[in-house]
Amino acid sequence: MGSVGYFLTQMVLDMELTVAKPKLSKEFLHSILRYDQENGKFFWKCDRGANKKVHAGDETGKKRSSEKAYPTVKIDDIHYLCHRLAWVMTHGYWPIGDLDHINNDICDYRISNLREATRSQNKFNHPARKDSESQCRGVTKRPKGNYQVRLTINGYRKHIGCFDDLELASFVYEETARKHHGDFAYLRPAA
Repeated sequence: MGSVGYFLTQMVLDMELTVAKPKLSKEFLHSILRYDQENGKFFWKCDRGANKKVHAGDETGKKRSSEKAYPTVKIDDIHYLCHRLAWVMTHGYWPIGDLDHINNDICDYRISNLREATRSQNKFNHPARKDSESQCRGVTKRPKGNYQVRLTINGYRKHIGCFDDLELASFVYEETARKHHGDFAYLRPAA
């Protein structure tokens, strides 16, 4: 499939996941699912589906067609995001905004890895793009060979500075991000 086809497929999947859905109650979810908070897995409590192909005790909450797609559980022909179900089953309410995966692993929906976030906070906690030449978030290699550091602060992209050394540029980005984004700042894993 070409890049346009992939883009359109992903857009349809994203729209499908954001369409208003019935807000299932904590009690109803607990009647049909068991959620293990320690390992973040879901299991059916009863046989499900046409011809009862899914049995009580079977694990659910798998990724769908795309590696970028969030894992879902299908309940009454509607796909629900696993991390949101985990939140409801643990806290008893549907989050109003986003849920952030602290470790950036969308398949890790242990409750200890989830926190409520605004859309901006959720975007702060992402690593550099895979096609980034510097491989450091907020750091861009310039044609002159040095590195520019930029950061979004209060909705505006701010120029922080230019540095000859990639490690220094990365350090400056991380310190500035920590100052402005707090716990939501993405920091590279220690080597």
